[in-house]
Amino acid sequence: LINCGYFTQMKDLTPILLLSFAMLIAVFGVNSLIDSNLIKIIVGGIVGVLDTATVENCKNTGDISGINDIGGIAGENKGTISQSRNEGSVSKISSTIGKTINIGGLVGKNSPTAKLINSKNYGGVNSETDTVVNLGGISGIIYNNSIVELCENNGGLNGSAKVITPNEDISIHCNSCTSNNGGN
Repeated sequence: LINCGYFTQMKDLTPILLLSFAMLIAVFGVNSLIDSNLIKIIVGGIVGVLDTATVENCKNTGDISGINDIGGIAGENKGTISQSRNEGSVSKISSTIGKTINIGGLVGKNSPTAKLINSKNYGGVNSETDTVVNLGGISGIIYNNSIVELCENNGGLNGSAKVITPNEDISIHCNSCTSNNGGN
């Protein structure tokens, strides 16, 4: 996706979400959506799972809520995201309890082969107490060997479980990343 559209409400995404879900099942099969008998729902403002593809110069302005991997641009990134921006809030659906929750302003989970480059988050990232919550303004969790560089968080963080702030991500995994807001 390059120069993709701007979405301001989830209702704007309904046709795309239905098409994306149908394509996901066609490409990956139904078993990819089930993890240890726990339904895994991955949600992103532009794409749920980015698998070896590129999202470039895209912007999300809609609020995003989900259960497992939740991000302003992608729930799970296995490809490349560059020059993209999130302005919507990102949060876990409050009435659900998940196994491990990854919530990030840009991506929920940045997988080992993923690249996240020159992108910015302006949306708040929120979660309540849960089993395990990885929370970050840039990415909820960043795996070793993934590349995160020149990213910026300007959104507030609020979580009452395990909180991983962008500052920790900067010292361990980010190259030239900036956090302008801390966490609670």
